[in-house]
Amino acid sequence: MQFKCTLCGKCCQSMGKYISIERQMSGGSYVCRHGIGNEIFFATIERRFRDRFAESCARRENPEACPFLLKSDVGSHLCAIYQTRPEFCQRFICCTMRVFDQSGKEIGKVKGRASISTNDPRLKEVWERVTSEIAADDDAAWRRAAAEALEREGYLADIYE
Repeated sequence: MQFKCTLCGKCCQSMGKYISIERQMSGGSYVCRHGIGNEIFFATIERRFRDRFAESCARRENPEACPFLLKSDVGSHLCAIYQTRPEFCQRFICCTMRVFDQSGKEIGKVKGRASISTNDPRLKEVWERVTSEIAADDDAAWRRAAAEALEREGYLADIYE
């Protein structure tokens, strides 16, 4: 299954430490640097966001946020440079698996191989039990085995490769 962003903005809330605007070229075009890989990239604010970018930068609320993160009118977050975002952001996936209850409500996220984030005590207990029994060395095989084990316990799991 392909990863689908929920627009929560959590991944971008601390990217301001790594993404810096080196200089403005013209209008909505900038030369920027992504500090993790020292990548220089050219960012262009999408036309539909140019007025909003000037008025409502998420950094006003959170100084550590990516300078191109915008908050929508409905509370979700938007990337003002989505089409020209740096390679790091293009490849980023915030989780490797999402876990849902029988009603389809998301109740957990798996980061990496074995770290689950959930407030559901039963899911936490099931996760610890079933993942301790998985012997696969390959990450993809491990995730498939974990998803199958969760489904046997009555959960639904979406894996992101």
